[in-house]
Amino acid sequence: MAAGVPSTEEPFVAPVLLVRPNPTRGETRVSFDLQASVPVRIDLLDVAGRRIECLLDGTLPGGRHNTTWNATGSGIRFLRLTTTTGRHTTKLIVLK
Repeated sequence: MAAGVPSTEEPFVAPVLLVRPNPTRGETRVSFDLQASVPVRIDLLDVAGRRIECLLDGTLPGGRHNTTWNATGSGIRFLRLTTTTGRHTTKLIVLK
């Protein structure tokens, strides 16, 4: 794109993943917004980036979505939301 020429493409918008409560000792609510219907996957990862569990895998319509995860063990985990429009990772602290 030439300098000073506005882009006609929509800007890239990564989905945002909200996790509450964080830190957690039990049930954790995971919320995110989608701009349109897209395939969505939410993975729980360890600190080395290895998948521990898949929390969600499917196509969802646009709008606000929520799911829950019952925390087990303790330590630092990461929740990674992946769609065709982007990826967002959030750190989660699990307490005993």
